[in-house]
Amino acid sequence: MIKLLKKMKNPMVAVICACVCALGASSTSFANSTYGAIENHATSASSTICQKKARASTGFLSTGTVTVSSTYWYVNFKTHTIYSDTQGNGYTSHCAVEFYAPENCKSVSIESSHRVAAYNQVWTAYTSAVY
Repeated sequence: MIKLLKKMKNPMVAVICACVCALGASSTSFANSTYGAIENHATSASSTICQKKARASTGFLSTGTVTVSSTYWYVNFKTHTIYSDTQGNGYTSHCAVEFYAPENCKSVSIESSHRVAAYNQVWTAYTSAVY
């Protein structure tokens, strides 16, 4: 990499190449969130993904029935095989699920369905994130 940068005649191109390489090696995560309310009590839903992990959560700033159901896809970068895992969770005000990519694998995407039921009302949301 250093030899390649030294051979470049335009220093600006060398700087841009170095920045792109550095950013490509950094840890990055992506997220998708949405918000709402039931009877003036805030609801939230989110899906987040990074290279080896994904998480989805549903929250409600009161007491009700809160659920999340998610499917996580990951790829084995040696065999190029894609796998999926599905989890669900529920509670009264907040719940979450977490996924981890196994050895030799990295995250691809997460899709989540969220539901909050309280005060004879139902709030639903869909979130997804791609790595």
